[in-house]
Amino acid sequence: MSVLPPDIRFSQTPANASQLCQQSPETLEQFLRCNPQVASGNTTMPGHSAYNISSESTVASRIVTQQFNSLPMTARQNLDQCVADYGYDVHALAEFYERHRPKQRRARYHADRV
Repeated sequence: MSVLPPDIRFSQTPANASQLCQQSPETLEQFLRCNPQVASGNTTMPGHSAYNISSESTVASRIVTQQFNSLPMTARQNLDQCVADYGYDVHALAEFYERHRPKQRRARYHADRV
């Protein structure tokens, strides 16, 4: 039995949970179970937020959404735009960048983040 990766989406504009779930009570219940940061179906999530639309909540999906949503707004906007521009290819671009960026620059970048 294989485990599916979490299906994380990013809202570029504020989004109401009930509207995202197309007013379906079953879908809304599942959405709220997978997104504990959303208090109710009437909650409007701020723009540039991550939310989980997987069929089940997992530790991995909670970690991804919590980490993304804890980033500064400018970082969230940049990541959100990368995903909007490149879709699933953003993973390959990030891997390429990590592999081929000069090590000195990588060390300096990580030192600046601490």
